[in-house]
Amino acid sequence: MHPDLAQRTLADVLNERTRALGHRPFVTIYDDATGARTELSYATADNWAGKAANLLAEDFEVVDASVVALDTDGHWAATVLALACWKVGAVVAPGGGDAPDAQVACVHESRAAAHPAGALVVVGDGLRTEPLGDVARRDGLVLLGEDVHAFGDDYDDPGVSPDRPALRLGGSTLDHAAVIA
Repeated sequence: MHPDLAQRTLADVLNERTRALGHRPFVTIYDDATGARTELSYATADNWAGKAANLLAEDFEVVDASVVALDTDGHWAATVLALACWKVGAVVAPGGGDAPDAQVACVHESRAAAHPAGALVVVGDGLRTEPLGDVARRDGLVLLGEDVHAFGDDYDDPGVSPDRPALRLGGSTLDHAAVIA
């Protein structure tokens, strides 16, 4: 790994790429079932990630080393939520099932009922931001597409260190430097 990369976090890399590449495409997600396509530029992804980071920090008190379960496979919001986690210093646990210690779970609309307790961020099924159906509102539940817009576009970096945990895959936890490598 380039020595300079070992001194950066995933949020640092996003910030650098956003400054350099701005409105160029960053991620494109296709929904094979509907033919829908969502493309986010670096700037748009960073904007959504900043808002989501503020939501996680302010509404759920997610901080450095908090664990956030992402059960949002195939949704563009999975990328945004992972970036938001890394901005606040949280550990991303994809799949959700391997993270019984998760402070927050981020799930598709159709999986919301399977998470009856605890903090929950819900995205629509397919590539929609907001659910089409009724999601039973309760304490600790937010609808990403509805609630995230109230938060600021920028997140003040808490000074996360590159050697802090960033990603949990199965039984392994990788720090920022290892994920970047």
